[in-house]
Amino acid sequence: MEKNRGILLLLFSVVLSGLVLPSQAVDLPDEQTFNEEAWNEKHPGGVNDKTFGVWFSDMGPSAVASTSYLLATTNNGVRICKSLEECKDESEFFSMSFLPFCSDGFTTNCISNVSARKSANQQINFTKRTYFPQSARDQFKESPKYQLPAGWTASVVEFPKLLNSVGKNTYSVAVYIIHGFTITDRDKGLFTSGDPMILANIAAVDLVSGNYKARETIQGIDRFGRMNLNYSALNSNIECVVIDNGVCGKPVGFPEKTNFALQLKLNAKTHGWMHGRLTNGKIKVINESSESTDIEISGEPSRIPTVLVEAPIDKVTEPMWAAVMGPGGIPKNYGSKEWPPLLNVVASNRGTYMMSAFNALQPLMSDRAYGMPFTWSVRSVERDQVVVASGQKALNCLYKNGGDKGKILGFVNTNATSYVSGPPTFNEQTQSLDYSVAAPHFAKDGSVFKGNYTIQLEANTARCMFGLQGSSFKATLSVTNDKGEVNVVTSIAREDKGWFNFQIAGFTFSAPKISLKLEQDLSKPAITSPQPSQANKKITCIKGKLVKTVSGSDPKCPTGFKKK
Repeated sequence: MEKNRGILLLLFSVVLSGLVLPSQAVDLPDEQTFNEEAWNEKHPGGVNDKTFGVWFSDMGPSAVASTSYLLATTNNGVRICKSLEECKDESEFFSMSFLPFCSDGFTTNCISNVSARKSANQQINFTKRTYFPQSARDQFKESPKYQLPAGWTASVVEFPKLLNSVGKNTYSVAVYIIHGFTITDRDKGLFTSGDPMILANIAAVDLVSGNYKARETIQGIDRFGRMNLNYSALNSNIECVVIDNGVCGKPVGFPEKTNFALQLKLNAKTHGWMHGRLTNGKIKVINESSESTDIEISGEPSRIPTVLVEAPIDKVTEPMWAAVMGPGGIPKNYGSKEWPPLLNVVASNRGTYMMSAFNALQPLMSDRAYGMPFTWSVRSVERDQVVVASGQKALNCLYKNGGDKGKILGFVNTNATSYVSGPPTFNEQTQSLDYSVAAPHFAKDGSVFKGNYTIQLEANTARCMFGLQGSSFKATLSVTNDKGEVNVVTSIAREDKGWFNFQIAGFTFSAPKISLKLEQDLSKPAITSPQPSQANKKITCIKGKLVKTVSGSDPKCPTGFKKK
């Protein structure tokens, strides 16, 4: 699957390459702090400008304005397919699928519903929904037996009286699945694949008219005569969360204290964990079978601090360069026409990359956030992240409870700028789940930034990890800051419909470690199921010539009888 992984990495580099930073403008909301031209205007190449820039920001909805596509990896490059049947002579495929709404005739890999709720008020349902762009619907046909969704597009919905920061009631809804797979036997429907990446985003948008053009996925031919994608068609007007001919949906702020719930029917399988940017985030499994999983993801958008590093290249050490750019060393001609000043976008979309880069560049950072944009975003965790991050005991417990077969067993959310986008690591020495986060100490307005972290664990998986029985537990959440100071919150852990929910909030940054420890509550006896050997214990009791057999976990002879 290395070819497919390469396509995936190229996709993200294309999506992020247009995300460049403007001079900070007071008239722009924090959700619009990207502009294609401003960095080049401020740091043009060819004038011996040796400024090195790194922009730490959650990816959020930035890939939503892309399009669905199904590619076949051939000996002559990548070929766009309208269906698997159209490319029936090929075996290796890679797809990016924006999910349609189920109400448009789909039974799986579709969006069942999206709704909103202000505080404890009644649920708000949308009154209008539009695919965006309309022309991007039905890019390719679904094939559930290969876990391939149909290729549609994002939507814009209207919630009556739910006004965003610019007074509009329009919100984009996008769920997309990135999937690489190889068909090994078409007649039998057999295939191999990595885990599909599932990404869900909701954004408040302002629909602005202008000279905009809907994006297209176009078959291209490179200078060597090999088939490729025309990525230029995907990389225009990157500031638009959604885009259609003549209309751009620009991201703006959400209304405060608003919970959004997204219901999905999924045939694609996760690998046990999800992670996101929700405040009070919850995941609920509505229905689960071998064929599909129906889930609801809910929570409030979080404000995520963005961080700008802008420094002369002579202040950048080789380890700093390597943490952001990879091996190879700082080029001697940095700042020339051949190596113009770079702004590197570091996003928390996968793995440990963002945390490593953030920690490495802290000496060059301001301790104050550049921006505080709203984000409502959830993603699945890939197999290799689960295997590397979990630790062997936690991995065994995940697999014991079906995490390797697509069951969702854990959900982690934080508002930190940077985090490891995988599950917490089970620390064998301390018997705790440990999680690392990082952010500036101050918010954009100068106030101390307060972090929050929630973890939701499937109950049987939690019992397995911590070696517990019964239902009476004590949860200890601790935050260890940079100075080694520990803040501990202890509470009774209560099981709610097969899940444990833990939350800690109000801690400060820059790079604290969060630990969860679950222990038997010694103030209450553990309620355990009787062991089979105990339940089947038998004794023989006699009274003269009378003989009785008594069984049970602790059998005793009746009055007047003696144990034989």
